[in-house]
Amino acid sequence: METNPRGIPKAPFVENVEDHVSEQEPVEIVLRKFQEAVAKYKFMEINLIQRKRNLDVKIPEIRKTLEMVQYLKSEGEEGDEDKEIET
Repeated sequence: METNPRGIPKAPFVENVEDHVSEQEPVEIVLRKFQEAVAKYKFMEINLIQRKRNLDVKIPEIRKTLEMVQYLKSEGEEGDEDKEIET
């Protein structure tokens, strides 16, 4: 089965349901497989949403850190190497 770079399998597209069910397996088995796939996709979706929220929470702190690094870098470029930095 084809997957994306994160390892998530590509969802199969069934163009003709009647042919797919009759050729492959009984309806119950086909439905169970699709329900299992939907449950897996839902689980992956929940995990991705949770990871995104966790990263969103970290953004303000990362921005503050970046501002501080930029400030310290600009202070260092001014040539005041003997000057103490107040914290």
